[in-house]
Amino acid sequence: MRLLLYGLGILLIITAGCHQAYKEHTEILNLSGNWNFQIDPDNVGIEGKWFKKLLSDSIRLPGTTDENKKGTFLDEKAVDRLSRVWYFKGAAWYQREVEIPESWAGKNFRLLLERTKDTHVWFDDIHCGYENTLSAPQYFNLTKAVKPGKHLITVLVDNSRLPPVGDSFAISEKGQTNWNGIVGRIELQVTDPVWIDELKVYPDIKSNCVKIVATIGNSTTGKADGNLQVSTESRNTEKPIKFKTLNKKIKGIKDNEVVEFIYHFNKKTPLWDEFNPALIQLNLTLSAWVGKEKYNSSERVDFGMREFKRDGKYIFINGERFFFRGRVDCANYPLTGYPPMDKESWLRLFK
Repeated sequence: MRLLLYGLGILLIITAGCHQAYKEHTEILNLSGNWNFQIDPDNVGIEGKWFKKLLSDSIRLPGTTDENKKGTFLDEKAVDRLSRVWYFKGAAWYQREVEIPESWAGKNFRLLLERTKDTHVWFDDIHCGYENTLSAPQYFNLTKAVKPGKHLITVLVDNSRLPPVGDSFAISEKGQTNWNGIVGRIELQVTDPVWIDELKVYPDIKSNCVKIVATIGNSTTGKADGNLQVSTESRNTEKPIKFKTLNKKIKGIKDNEVVEFIYHFNKKTPLWDEFNPALIQLNLTLSAWVGKEKYNSSERVDFGMREFKRDGKYIFINGERFFFRGRVDCANYPLTGYPPMDKESWLRLFK
């Protein structure tokens, strides 16, 4: 029986694609730095339309209210969990001025908040969405609100609201603390108005192929025709393997249209498991036309070719029975109250 490390390993085998970072046709506006800020302990900001005014305080992001010494100074010394020197629970408002150049007119705009809590976003006075995702990135489409010039992005984060699943350690003082803030990457992503919005890959080791599911965004008024090109190669293997390139024509693509197709490898792919963590890098490139206008977009996903299934009370990967082992990993980050949000720190921890 094989053992499988719980943590990063389980994410690699259960998720269809573990990482998307190929942004050749995406412009990034990094929003890290000083933001306007104001706490809202009485939760009156929405009714008072605080997104229409300049907030009175300031804060450094990425970061939390604790790290920025906002809220109530407790200086507590808990013995059964992490302590909070500065405490705040409730609604807090974050605001940043951005300048949209004329060259971005007609583009697609998406705000990324890599990790936060219960969240509302406004672009000037236009509400652009709500999210309550706790440990996955939050995305907000701002396209319909954005125009060239200076504007305000306002974010309301409320760490007092329960997620749909109910009480959770992610909003509890019992382990890592219930911080308020925005951590990790905070950025405005700008793409052509026809773009690859989401890319998922589902491996089939018996047929040596993958099912590709791509969601295409289209913020133009017309339908898009064009081509999707797939290129793949192995990573984290002794000898890299380059596989064939596949082109797939697309026609009449509207917004949020899902394109599904099968990509068959022309060579045997190495399988992923804990002891041989071979990865496949899949690049998907979109070339699309709406009338005479041409648009481009690219995405990359790194994934493992593996079969993960249950048979009775046992779990198998690639036909071999294995056992999960691991640790809870609570309260390990006393200086911040949250785990690291950068690759280098995680490499150091895993080593």
